[in-house]
Amino acid sequence: MTVDTEPHEAVIRYVAVARLQDHLPVARYAPVDTAALPASGFEEKVTRVLRSRRVAAHSRLTITDNDVGCIHFDSLAPCMYLIVTPPKVPQRVAFQFLAELAHAFEPAFGTAAAAAPPGARPWGLSAKSEGLLAKITAPYNAVAAEGLSEMCSSSTGSMTIHVDDDDDDEEVVKEGVAAAGKTGGRLCLESFMKRPSYAGDSPRAPSDGGMLTPRSLLVALSNEAFADSMASKFSWWGFLVCIIVVLLLVIGVPSLVVLCRR
Repeated sequence: MTVDTEPHEAVIRYVAVARLQDHLPVARYAPVDTAALPASGFEEKVTRVLRSRRVAAHSRLTITDNDVGCIHFDSLAPCMYLIVTPPKVPQRVAFQFLAELAHAFEPAFGTAAAAAPPGARPWGLSAKSEGLLAKITAPYNAVAAEGLSEMCSSSTGSMTIHVDDDDDDEEVVKEGVAAAGKTGGRLCLESFMKRPSYAGDSPRAPSDGGMLTPRSLLVALSNEAFADSMASKFSWWGFLVCIIVVLLLVIGVPSLVVLCRR
């Protein structure tokens, strides 16, 4: 693992690649891994995004978070590419990096990512792809964030972003070629993880492979963040035991009361 030791702040804090079909995490690289910004924190936030059903509703998006900065992702089949940057990094720079990442990663590892069986070990291509990811990241992290605008091609156009104080809605005003899909909208992480209110909402989440699981039931009853927290603590067996205990209490207690009255 390469740790950023540059005197200026690293532009690319974390890089991740997932399979677009089922959001299986296939590769990761952490240029930044410090006490203040541990790589495990980046991974936790990126995993939350990948497990959310709402990720399928956006081909590209910027998600702001108070803890890690901005999570940018772009979907370019067969993979989905994600990075974490400081908030001050221009959005168009982030999406230019994602385009370069996809251009390099797909020929080298796209076939392997697509061929991984369902339920394969997450991050399985990390070791093999680390050299490539480091090579792509290095030029960006060698430049201070304030000087990044010079790295963008003049053809990317310009973009102005307007976001409400609570970041609850996407309000993006794009100009020039940037409006043709070079960048994405912007949401805060908590808004992104909120339970969707549209009619097609279903407890069978894409991140669960279409299967009914304890997590998908919790999502239907509450929200993504609560479901992730609880599902990580309980397996199907624990969930079934809880259901059996509840049924015994509901059915058994009234029966005992009736017997005691006889």
